[in-house]
Amino acid sequence: MNAILSFARTVRAISSRAFSWWGIFLKSLFEVVEELHPNLSAARISVSFPSSLIEVLRLLALGLSNHEIAQALVIAESTVKMHLKHLYGKLSVHNRVQAITHAQARQLLQ
Repeated sequence: MNAILSFARTVRAISSRAFSWWGIFLKSLFEVVEELHPNLSAARISVSFPSSLIEVLRLLALGLSNHEIAQALVIAESTVKMHLKHLYGKLSVHNRVQAITHAQARQLLQ
């Protein structure tokens, strides 16, 4: 069990600097680990999310548009789009609905 957690932490540290395909691999790996050890929380070993991405995700879940998110966070709309691109990659999803659904399932919005 400790070896799995150690491996997950190492992969998590690496994944924060890795390419999108790596995130897909990690998601699959975490699903296998969860299946083998259901008592492990996916939220604890999932790819890390900076607080800025979590904040964008929370506002996205409220149904705000890119423009409204930018106004709420006092950032450029292009920055919101960049954050969404990073979120989609880390969550291995392709749109807002998938991102919100995945985030809720992984308890990232709490």
